[in-house]
Amino acid sequence: PVVLGIVLFATGYADVSLGWEKDKGSAPAEQEAVEYSPEQESLAVLHSKSFKALEAQRRELEAKERMIIEDEARLHDMRQEINRKSGDLSKTKKEIEALVDKSATLEERKVKQLAGTYGAMRPEESAPILSTLSDALIVRILENIDDERKRGKMLAALGNISKVRAGTISKLMSELTAKKPKGKQS
Repeated sequence: PVVLGIVLFATGYADVSLGWEKDKGSAPAEQEAVEYSPEQESLAVLHSKSFKALEAQRRELEAKERMIIEDEARLHDMRQEINRKSGDLSKTKKEIEALVDKSATLEERKVKQLAGTYGAMRPEESAPILSTLSDALIVRILENIDDERKRGKMLAALGNISKVRAGTISKLMSELTAKKPKGKQS
């Protein structure tokens, strides 16, 4: 405590005076009391309440503004994510389309090879093998055989095995021929 007192005295925060003498230089300034009329007092209270209400609204608006800024940031992030995923989806779609085209080309090549193989066989030999295939595949194979006489003989050989199935295949072939454009019919 003694050291603290010395430090306070040395820095000027403490003063030592002896006796009851009033310091003439430090006489308190006279304070004026402001008197308000009842109207002025009620206005002051009203202004104080208005100020507090405005402050509350300001804080509420600031909170809403922060929420809007956060929502806009999330929306921006979501848009970027959607754009990225849309790009990925488009890329995947192109890859799938390329694979489908490649698959269709390969399948068509296989059908043409089968048509060449069955077309080289005698109709009586090819008909039992063809009867094990689906009707749609038989139609595609027969459509890829260029010689109409050979095609007719193969269909007749299929008819010897099953007349109903040969009729169904003939019907499918006629429907396919009707759907083809005029220049593409075999």
